[in-house]
Amino acid sequence: MTKKYIPNIITLSRAVFSALFIILIFRAFNSVVTNLYLIICFAAVIVSDVADGRLARKLNAESATGAKLDAAVDFIYVVGAFGALAYFNKAPVWFLFVLLFSFLVFTLTSKTRAPRLRPVYDNLGKTAASFTMALPGVFVFKCIIPDYARWIQTFAFVISAAFIVSSIYRIYNYRIYNYKIYNYKKYRPPD
Repeated sequence: MTKKYIPNIITLSRAVFSALFIILIFRAFNSVVTNLYLIICFAAVIVSDVADGRLARKLNAESATGAKLDAAVDFIYVVGAFGALAYFNKAPVWFLFVLLFSFLVFTLTSKTRAPRLRPVYDNLGKTAASFTMALPGVFVFKCIIPDYARWIQTFAFVISAAFIVSSIYRIYNYRIYNYKIYNYKKYRPPD
């Protein structure tokens, strides 16, 4: 096996840990052992999310396929975990809609700007996405240790605001980018 596949294997292992995390949410909050497994799966998801990108850069194994796979697994984890938490009224449903909207904007603006290349990231969106990877675990901790519920809800509002600002920024830049491309093609000097 070549080194260039190692980051993608780590990403796929995150998909397995994500599925286990989502399944364990449906069984959690009634047993200490299940809660412990839930925390272990959450830690594995976070560690693999950090490790795959860093390892890809270190091994010089970055690829458009790996970037898309990473984004897809992140999406499945976050939406699946928040869907399960919202089902049990442990997380706000509105946050799930903010996530879906932001991911839709991210996907559409990335595809039109770089159709065959890796996704296009902005710093605010990347930061909000990083916090969002941690948020399902934070909501799980809220259920296990309910004393911090107000702080966690406030944290969700802050992340939502960052996603909305990031989406507006992406839409604005998308319009500017397409305007420049259109005007360049329209008013291009003759060869």
